[in-house]
Amino acid sequence: MIEFLAMDGYAGFVWTSYGLTALAAGGLVWWALSGRARARARLARIQASAARDSLGGEDPLARGDAPDSGKTGHAP
Repeated sequence: MIEFLAMDGYAGFVWTSYGLTALAAGGLVWWALSGRARARARLARIQASAARDSLGGEDPLARGDAPDSGKTGHAP
C-alpha cells in the first residue's frame, strides 16, 4: 500500500494533481448550482410580476419607481 501511495517517487505531483482537479471540479459544481439558484430566483420574480400584471396590479412605471430610467411617469 505504501508503494502505491508513493507512486514510484511521483506522489507529490500525482496527489497534487488529484487535489487540484477535485478542487476545480468542486468549484464548477458550486458555480453551476449558484447560477441555477440565481436563475430560479429571477424566474420567481418574473412570474410574480406577471401574476401581478395579469391581476390588474398597479404598474410601477406609472408611479415613477423604474430604477435607472430617469423617468417619473408623470406628464410635464
